[in-house]
Amino acid sequence: MSQATVLPFRAIRYNLAKVDDLSKVIAPPYDVIGPEQQKALYESSPHNIAWLDVTKDGGGQPTEERYAKAATDFQEWQDNGVLQRDETPAIYVYEQTFTSPEGERFIRRGFYGLRRIEAFGEGKVFPHEKTLAGPKKDRLSLMKATDTQMSPIFGLFHEPTNTAGKLLAEAVQADPLFAIKDDSQQEHKLWAVTDPEWIEALQNSVANSSFLIADGHHRYETALAYSQWRDENRPNPESRYVLMFCESVDDPGLLVLPTHRVVKNRTDFSAADFLAKLKDFFTLEEFTADQQEAWVAAVHAGQDKAEHTFGIYLKGDNTRYVARIASSDLTQIPILQQTKEPLRSLDAAILHKCFLESFLGFTAADQEDTEFLNYLKSEDVFLERLQSPESQVGILMNAAPLPQIRTVAEAGQFMPPKTTYFYPKLPTGLVINKID
Repeated sequence: MSQATVLPFRAIRYNLAKVDDLSKVIAPPYDVIGPEQQKALYESSPHNIAWLDVTKDGGGQPTEERYAKAATDFQEWQDNGVLQRDETPAIYVYEQTFTSPEGERFIRRGFYGLRRIEAFGEGKVFPHEKTLAGPKKDRLSLMKATDTQMSPIFGLFHEPTNTAGKLLAEAVQADPLFAIKDDSQQEHKLWAVTDPEWIEALQNSVANSSFLIADGHHRYETALAYSQWRDENRPNPESRYVLMFCESVDDPGLLVLPTHRVVKNRTDFSAADFLAKLKDFFTLEEFTADQQEAWVAAVHAGQDKAEHTFGIYLKGDNTRYVARIASSDLTQIPILQQTKEPLRSLDAAILHKCFLESFLGFTAADQEDTEFLNYLKSEDVFLERLQSPESQVGILMNAAPLPQIRTVAEAGQFMPPKTTYFYPKLPTGLVINKID
C-alpha cells in the first residue's frame, strides 16, 4: 500500500433501497450520547448506528457481551443488505448545512478519507487535549471485536494554496449520493469521487499539510493502539490508516464556539476576595444586573482586539464585570510567568491558571469535577445557571481563534479542558471503514 498521507477507501454505507429515512439511522458521536438520547436513537430505528457504536446500556458500563453483540449485528446488517460496501475506492466529499446558535446559516465542506496514522510528536498530526484511559479501552475493545472504524476522527488541515478547496468545490457540482435533512434541521449531502486524477490531485494538495485533531482524540489514539495490535496479530497495512473527516482550517463553514464556566459549591469561596485578586491584574468595566445584554455584548466586542476579555458574575454582587487584560501584561501575573507561549495567551489557559487555580485554589482534579465546575456550551443555559443558589462564579468566554488553536497544538502544548467547541458535531453512520 502506498504511503500517501490520505487514501481513498471502499466505504460501508447504508443501503438507501433498504433504509427509508437515512436521518433515522445516523447519530451523534458516541461520547456525547446520554441515556435519554440513546433510548431515542434506538427507538428511531432498529438499525440506528448507535446500536453498534454506543457500547453502554443506558448509564451502565460496557461489557464483553456488548462488544460481541455489536460485531454480530454489524455482520448481520451486511448480510441482509441494510449495509453494503462500495465496489470502488473513493474519497467521499461531504457538506453539512447548519444554523449557528445566533441564527446564521453555515455550510461546512470537507472530505472523508483514510489518514495515515502517526504517533503524536512523530509526524504532522497534532492533538490539542489530553485523553483518558477509560474511553480508549472501550474503543479498542469495540475495534478488536468489529475490525471497524465506525465514527470518524475530525481533522483540520492547513493548506495555504486552497487547491483542496477548489477540488471539493468542483466535486459538489455533480449530483450527490443523497441529500437529507435531520430532526435538527441540519442538511447532509455526500458525493463519492472515484476519478483517479482528482484523487491524486487532492492527495498531493494535502501531502505536506499538518492536521489538527478537532474531535476524536480518544478514537485517534485507539486507532494507533489497534494498528500496533494488528501488526502483532493479524498484520494488514490498512490498519495503519484511520477514518477521518478532513476540513480546511480556512473553510468558511468551520465554526468554533466558546464553552462557559460556572463555579459552584466551594466551601471557602469569598466574592470579595476573588474581586480583590481580579482587580490586581485586570481592568474592570461594570454593568448593573439589568444590563445583561450590554454586558454580554461588551465581552464579545473584545474578541477581535489585542486583549483578553471575560465576563465575570459573582454571587451576591449585583454588578456584572467585564475583565480585560492586554497580552503584553500577562507576564505580570505570577502563575502565568510559569506558562510558556503560545499557551499563555490562550483565554482558556488564563481562565484555568488565574481564575481557577490561583484565585480560587482549584486543583487539576477539581477542574474535572462537576461538583465544583460546570462547562456550559449554551450561552442561554449559562445565563440561567447563574441564578442557581449553588452558583458562585460565572465566567463568560469568547471562542478561541482558529490560528491560535493551531499554533498551540503545533507547539506540542495541551489546552485546558473544553477549550474548543467545534459546532456542530459530525454525524456517525454516513461512512464506515472496515479493515479486512
